[in-house]
Amino acid sequence: FSGGPRQLQSWLFGWPESDSSSNATSSNAWDGSLIDVDTPLEELETVGLGDGESYRLVMSDEFETEGRRFSEVDRDPIWTAVARHDPTNGNLAYMTPQMVSTHAGALEIYTTNTGFRASRYASGSVQSWEKACLQGGIVDVSFSLPGEPGAPGVWPAIWMLGNLGRATYPLSNDGLWPFSFGACDRSLGGQVLSACSDQPARGSGLRPYQGRGVPEVDLLEARPCADIAAASDRPALAVAHNNLTCGITTFQVAPRLPGRLRPNHGSFPSARRPWYPNLTFGRRSEIDALWYGGDHFDSLGAYFPLSPSYHTPPRAPHSGAAAAAEAAGSYG
Repeated sequence: FSGGPRQLQSWLFGWPESDSSSNATSSNAWDGSLIDVDTPLEELETVGLGDGESYRLVMSDEFETEGRRFSEVDRDPIWTAVARHDPTNGNLAYMTPQMVSTHAGALEIYTTNTGFRASRYASGSVQSWEKACLQGGIVDVSFSLPGEPGAPGVWPAIWMLGNLGRATYPLSNDGLWPFSFGACDRSLGGQVLSACSDQPARGSGLRPYQGRGVPEVDLLEARPCADIAAASDRPALAVAHNNLTCGITTFQVAPRLPGRLRPNHGSFPSARRPWYPNLTFGRRSEIDALWYGGDHFDSLGAYFPLSPSYHTPPRAPHSGAAAAAEAAGSYG
């Protein structure tokens, strides 16, 4: 079967260091810019919804070139499709570049149950680590989810991680994820690069007495609304749309608040357990009360129902992806 495709186009708005107007090609050939020539001119600027400020486009990818590949040896200027098993979150799939390509103006990621190496499933994970990074701005992504609305079993996600760590490489995140803390507090443990240290790792280029970490921002994690509706406090939006897929947006950060301030998983904040004050949500979103974080970190999240139009019905892969899926068992 095909569990996909998941389809993407992506734009990043911010403040570029130079005023260069050069454009990148939409193939693996690269001229030094991160703006795709296929991006419409009217999308070169946008206005922030929160601050009303003007933002200029600094990176875009329309994926118009057919059949692009993203393995390490393909040397794509923005993306790398990893070749490894991701042991986090109980992942059952082996991530292989063979499951990632471009077709009909979209990046497509396929999932199959044909298995790969010791894993039952084969799928793909594409990242911009050490290629396209940001310190602030606006991220705009067009996406299509796999399968039917509300279907369980897959966990498509679009997310960002601090660049000191790398997704799917858990050891690179030990003592860093998801810290975002710049003060020295010796009562807090676990942060390897804390503001209490006068001796950062030799050759790292890091300043002494500067806290560093790997916070996580999840633009989208998709799961059945029925899962969220099962929370003890019965979230109204999820209950009303329990036949759909819900998107979840989260900010995961450490250190965590004291336990007395955190609501129980599945319950809403209250006067007794107030959580973070002054959180605001969109008109069609509610706080994600299903999960507030782990032992050493907090997860601040909101969920929102997605209409069926966000899904691509299951179908057979196009010829290029089908050949890649068939070859996945022999891919090194």
